[in-house]
Amino acid sequence: MASDYAMAAKARSLFSQHLTAEQYRIMTNYKDVPSIAAYLKNDTRYAQVLDGINESSIHREVLEQKVRIMGQVEFVKLMHYVKVNRVNFFSYYTKRREIEQILFVLHSIESGVDHHVNYYIDDINEMLSFDVHKLAELKSFSALHDFLELTDYRGVLTGLLDENVDIGKCEYELNAYYQDFFKKLIQKEPSNKDIQDAFNLEIELKTIGYVYRLKKYYDTPAEDILAMIHYEPYLIPVARMEKWIRTMNAEEFLDAFHKSPYGKYVEAPEEVNIELHLNNIRKLIAQHYLRFTTNTNLTMLSYMTLLSFEIDNIIDVIEGVRYQMNSEEIMKLLTK
Repeated sequence: MASDYAMAAKARSLFSQHLTAEQYRIMTNYKDVPSIAAYLKNDTRYAQVLDGINESSIHREVLEQKVRIMGQVEFVKLMHYVKVNRVNFFSYYTKRREIEQILFVLHSIESGVDHHVNYYIDDINEMLSFDVHKLAELKSFSALHDFLELTDYRGVLTGLLDENVDIGKCEYELNAYYQDFFKKLIQKEPSNKDIQDAFNLEIELKTIGYVYRLKKYYDTPAEDILAMIHYEPYLIPVARMEKWIRTMNAEEFLDAFHKSPYGKYVEAPEEVNIELHLNNIRKLIAQHYLRFTTNTNLTMLSYMTLLSFEIDNIIDVIEGVRYQMNSEEIMKLLTK
């Protein structure tokens, strides 16, 4: 139990150092990427991953990868508080990083370009079930198939030897694999109700976003949507979700969502960016978990969720400044 409280205290301490809205706004007012790099290096906690850079000449892509290193740095910091007999649960994080790398390689092969291993993954390469540097050397779908056959991903991607490889199908299969992997990790935990609730909540929010996009942008028939979702109920019963899918268009579906228990977290937006909208809900819930839980698993999950939003916000600011968007436009893109 002592390590649980120590983990919670450390995670809350780290979160108290996260960038504020005012700091984001300061960065949005800069005119170029080097100015943002200098600010992050000299005036924020990101100095620890930017030490030694030449901020006046740093390339945008290098800066973004350096910022992403913070994810691995703080994951490793928090892992120091995990008891040896409970380390296995936290492979949920490294498994997610593995899938990201597989997806990067899939898209690189599809586009016919070389894939270079991102700086930020090197710090945890030894924790992964395969060497990402060897993965990055693969130039064909058949080579990727043969490589994965010797890993935990054997049989996961069923279409890599097809004449026309469906990348969308590959993403779906990898996400389904991850969802099942995470669920099995939770089931092995002795006190798993809190983490099971957090898992089901995330699956439910992903389902909301997925269904909304299918209805809004693809006009997908209800029966096809029902066949594609892997839905774990949390605040919205299965029967109610199915009714919404069968009877509502995209706008009605989103309105029903806001009238559900999720409505207490955020108001319906005037302009809908569904992923940003759901991320605002995720952040509020993660902050609540981080503030009150003493469960090591939920502390780590909540903190890493909040850290991912901070990192993504910084990168959105960098991209916004790069494309000369005004400050207010950039601020609208950030998870609040």
